[in-house]
Amino acid sequence: MAGEFDFGIEAAAEPQVYFQTLPNPTRQQDQVVRVTPNAKYKSGSVRFQTQFTARTNSASKVPVEQFLLNLTEAFLEWRKYPVNLKLGVNTHNWGYMDGFSPLDVVNTKVYLDLLNSEKRGSPGLDITYEADTWSFQGLYIPVQQLPVMPATDSRWLPRFFLIDTALDDITLQLPKEFDYIYGSEEIFDQALANNFGFRFQKRFSKADLGLVYFEGVAQAPQFGIEVTGSLIDANTILVDSDVRLTPLFHRQRVSGVQLAYTISDIILKIESAYTEAITNNSEIPTWTYQNALGLEIPFYIGSRTLNVLVQGYYGDSDIGKDNLLSSSTRIFDESAALGFRYGIDSHTSILATGVYDFSTDSYFAHAQFNKGIGKYAEVMLAYDFFAGEETTLLGSFNRNERVTFRLAFRY
Repeated sequence: MAGEFDFGIEAAAEPQVYFQTLPNPTRQQDQVVRVTPNAKYKSGSVRFQTQFTARTNSASKVPVEQFLLNLTEAFLEWRKYPVNLKLGVNTHNWGYMDGFSPLDVVNTKVYLDLLNSEKRGSPGLDITYEADTWSFQGLYIPVQQLPVMPATDSRWLPRFFLIDTALDDITLQLPKEFDYIYGSEEIFDQALANNFGFRFQKRFSKADLGLVYFEGVAQAPQFGIEVTGSLIDANTILVDSDVRLTPLFHRQRVSGVQLAYTISDIILKIESAYTEAITNNSEIPTWTYQNALGLEIPFYIGSRTLNVLVQGYYGDSDIGKDNLLSSSTRIFDESAALGFRYGIDSHTSILATGVYDFSTDSYFAHAQFNKGIGKYAEVMLAYDFFAGEETTLLGSFNRNERVTFRLAFRY
């Protein structure tokens, strides 16, 4: 019996223009180009699937921005009901929530752009047993890929203030021009090795219930911060020059519950996650819990649908927030998100989303327009805006207001 082969590719150019200029060496624009080929081969109960993204940014002089190859899929699958087995590199979507999901914790990520982080593929074994109304999935990942940190000339590293939680939330006031330097990463408790997890899902007539457990490396590292400077006041240090950031990769356990419930056309989603650190270090949170509640509500306007998304988050941790990648999920300690999507026609749509952080009185807004051109092309125009105190995570990016144009071709 002959097999079936399928190949596709997407190529996209994404110039990004920022409204405000930042001191050198920070980039004033981005010229991102991505090429994402994918291939599938299926013969009987066996399938092979692969996908990767090659990414460049000609506006940067940092090697990781100039070229990055991110392999997201390269796995062999064998499916014979009730067993589904995958062996190789894959990405896993364990969360129910759109946007930030407290239980989507398996894969590490590429953080070159904090608004468009991409998952890195995890090499390992994925076995799922499916019954009529329930399924059980087990994962084993012998070695995780390291996440990719924001480049040292990136606008996604703070440029005016840093919060150092290891020094009782001391504020580091940064000089006008300086360089970020990444120190050699520190990996505790073999955090990248022998990651594993389990997911149980039960299907009811109007609801899906999930139980999740995962032990492995935290998606984003904590950071050790090394600077020299002089004390301005009891809580502020004026930094002399360069800032050294040492990524600290730690091991943790995440357990939680998730629920999706359909009420007529409305979908209610709930997620709750508790994270316990296995690594014992003063710069790493011992515990964190995060809860999310969301509603997806459709409104029918003629023959078209306006989809509205309303989400609320509440969480806490035993360590304070900094304003680096390490606290990116802490935006959702006390926050709300609102989103709208409207399809003008089958090829045209508009999207608007916003997140408000009540704990820091800061917010982020995004607006987007998509238009399909013929069968193979699409254009996108997007706008991003931040507002908040400079010492908060969202406020650190006040000057990252930008417009993004994207032209993509798919085959």
